[in-house]
Amino acid sequence: MSSAYSVDELRNKSAAWLLAQRGLGGKHNGETHARIEAEMRQRGLHVPPLPEFPVMINTGMLAGFIRGGRVVGIVLAVVICWLLTQVAVVAMKAGEPIIWVSVTVIAFLVYLVIYFLRREKGDEALTAEQQQALSKGKRDGVSQLMIVAAGGNARRVTDLLNYGTEVNARTKSGNTALMYAAANGHADIYRLLLSYGADELEKNVKGQTACDIARCNGHAIPLATVATYS
Repeated sequence: MSSAYSVDELRNKSAAWLLAQRGLGGKHNGETHARIEAEMRQRGLHVPPLPEFPVMINTGMLAGFIRGGRVVGIVLAVVICWLLTQVAVVAMKAGEPIIWVSVTVIAFLVYLVIYFLRREKGDEALTAEQQQALSKGKRDGVSQLMIVAAGGNARRVTDLLNYGTEVNARTKSGNTALMYAAANGHADIYRLLLSYGADELEKNVKGQTACDIARCNGHAIPLATVATYS
């Protein structure tokens, strides 16, 4: 577990950073969380409950680029390393010391190794079967929210949504977490997703709504949607 951040350190952090740190849950100690919560409340920010398992939120610009997937991350790494090499060449020609360039390259590569190791480690909130399904579906845009919605894990669904996961994200086939919940007959998850702003009128590439998918799989339409489709 981490050591507690000082009040002054937290005061200089962004709201997104504070939320991301709170989302780490048990990876921080109680004192750290108490100070983070106090800082968030002082700023008037919403303070979600601590997650059962860590919710990883990338807040940096580099992490935002890499978030798209392994291929994007590798390409970005190659491009940045090439640019740093060019800077080193220019520095050498100018007779300037290049130690700082070497340090930057090494630090960047270490960051990438740690990042991808964390990706491959998997998520402790998922079963081995769910991790495998998520890994296979990533290229098609399948998210962890969709996997846990399909599995009926209300706690994890709530944690992910509390920490900024897009509720209406779609796969390449146009399916949403709501559709995954509907396909497996999880009425409680369906209503939970609706409460976080899920759009039940969204259609996938086959022209199916979540309720259409529920019917096709022999499940009753959740009570929350009867009025809409009556």
